[in-house]
Amino acid sequence: MSTILITYAHPNYANSRMNQSILEAIQTQPNITINNLYQKYPDEKLNILEQQQLLLDHEIIALQFPFYWFSMPSLLKKWIDEVFSYNFAYGPEGYRLANKALLVITTTGGSHERYNQVPEYDMQQLLKPLAMTASYCKMNYLPPLVLADSELTDRELSHQSQLITNQLISYL
Repeated sequence: MSTILITYAHPNYANSRMNQSILEAIQTQPNITINNLYQKYPDEKLNILEQQQLLLDHEIIALQFPFYWFSMPSLLKKWIDEVFSYNFAYGPEGYRLANKALLVITTTGGSHERYNQVPEYDMQQLLKPLAMTASYCKMNYLPPLVLADSELTDRELSHQSQLITNQLISYL
């Protein structure tokens, strides 16, 4: 059975209805570890070796974050820059993440239509840097899971969060 590491990065988790919904739906699932970066590192000083060990201990590496300003929160970017280091994630002595899977789980305040209105800049295109990161590290990039539209009703949000949970469980 596979294990999933969810590296979660939201600078304002307490006010994130969408991300809370996803985490609440998955936190009781076996073989899933939640690595909450802003909670663990409020000073943003990462423990690189601890984070690298978490990556080594799991087969699927999921990045969960709010998608704003067409990117990820700064701490997640810093995490990738520092944890996916030379001779660990890539390089002549590296590629220790080879054949692991990279999965993006992201939320958007805007609707799917809003992010897909310009075909050359749809969500698939906007997430390409993460697909390239996976490729560069010889990882397998899984289709991203996107929860869009902060105006969802509680029922719609619960349903969408359950769909994401079901997809995650299918990877186990």
